[in-house]
Amino acid sequence: MQENENSDVRVLLHHTSMKLQQDILLKLGPLDRLSAALTCRQWAELTSGSSLLRDVVYRIRESTREESAPRIMMQSRREYRNLEVKQGGDLGLGPKLEAPEDTNLDKVRQSSSRIRHLSLKDMAMSEKGLETLLKCLPNLTSLSLFRFAADADLRGVLRSLLNSKQNYMRLRLHNRNTDFTVGEIIKKNAGTLLHLSVFGVTQDILDAISTCGKLKHLRLAEDRKFVRDSHIRQITLTAPNLEYLAVDSRKVTQAVFEQVGVLKMLRDLSVAPRLRPESIRHLGSIRTLQNFKQPVPACDLETLRPLANLRDLRSLRLGEAEWTPESFEWIIENFQKLEQLYVTSYRLRDCDGEKLHLLKNLKQLTILDASGLTDHTFERGLGPPELREVHIHHAPLTDVGLVCMVTRHTSLRILGFTDCQRITDEGLIFLLRNQPRLRVLIVPSTNITDASLRELENLCPHLEFLEGSSRMTKDALLSFSSQRPSVELYGA
Repeated sequence: MQENENSDVRVLLHHTSMKLQQDILLKLGPLDRLSAALTCRQWAELTSGSSLLRDVVYRIRESTREESAPRIMMQSRREYRNLEVKQGGDLGLGPKLEAPEDTNLDKVRQSSSRIRHLSLKDMAMSEKGLETLLKCLPNLTSLSLFRFAADADLRGVLRSLLNSKQNYMRLRLHNRNTDFTVGEIIKKNAGTLLHLSVFGVTQDILDAISTCGKLKHLRLAEDRKFVRDSHIRQITLTAPNLEYLAVDSRKVTQAVFEQVGVLKMLRDLSVAPRLRPESIRHLGSIRTLQNFKQPVPACDLETLRPLANLRDLRSLRLGEAEWTPESFEWIIENFQKLEQLYVTSYRLRDCDGEKLHLLKNLKQLTILDASGLTDHTFERGLGPPELREVHIHHAPLTDVGLVCMVTRHTSLRILGFTDCQRITDEGLIFLLRNQPRLRVLIVPSTNITDASLRELENLCPHLEFLEGSSRMTKDALLSFSSQRPSVELYGA
């Protein structure tokens, strides 16, 4: 059974009364009925285990606090591995994660023993609060602290992290204010760290990174003034097994593209400077590269040909340089394994849209100028049926083309239409009724109105994020938010 068929069955049963479900089961013979029940129990046991919950995030946010999410988690038989607390949500440990006197910490610890990954976003934390929480998660291997609230005890929080008994394989520390303690935390975990992402780089942090020989994933985020070529050179010597390197620094020069050539396992590179032709040749020699997201000086064939050796490329984004019809065709023919394609500076035509079908593995497609595409392209589909994510800008797409596209691509998770003025509620409502797995919907600068919003209140059960149009009223958005509090509304 296909995934969308499974989803349809689940949604059907969810909206079917118990009495009707009983009547359906009575159509089965007694032995078949008992066999079905046994199978369901076995599936329930299997899906409650930690191995089948690896990619499931238990998310607690402010809107779920009144729904006793912590109590539900502690009473559940499901062995969750991923926990996210954001926007003021709590774990029954108070607004700064400090435990009330009547909190049964042993019970919290017992229910949380399987959790390996913790993410705290937009939280007001204290030293004691984080210390208590970390003690309740003894087997934690991954921690993300993202944007502390203004009243958080930053130094205390970092001190409690430094003093914790856990050794982490993954650390993500993103906050504008930092101090030397971050470097000490990195050093403490140097023997185990595989993934590290840091916001705001200092010399202490770079010195600490030079002790992390096992790193495979490194991101130095939002640093505009500190990291230089010499630092990148030291990182490549310290961590020769790096697979992902992202550095945002205006001090890095073209020399960095030659330096990263020593990384024999590098798959993903993102650094600040715009590529020059000689640098493109250096990157073209790194045959392991799978993700190319560097701005290039031009997108003509002469500039791009040095990349021909990157036969394993899965994601391509070339910045704002103008593509040519010849370069677009060359890209499609040479990079058949592409899963993500960003067409940023090229006005696609219908004849180009037909070429997208050659990319059999394409999962994500972004077209920033679709003004040259007619309904004909959308009627044939934008590539393989298995597309998961589509972003279309400035397309003269009508409801007819939209309906055909939705019929061909039945497994969409993320969908964005920006400045597509000819789409109406009729077309979008058809889409919503036929995309039960949709998680993100983006429709700014369109003519979509409250009618679609009202329909959406009872559709797309997996929806997590919505950016509506200016024609949606404030009252309709408030109504939707009250009906679907778990959906994040952008600009509402």
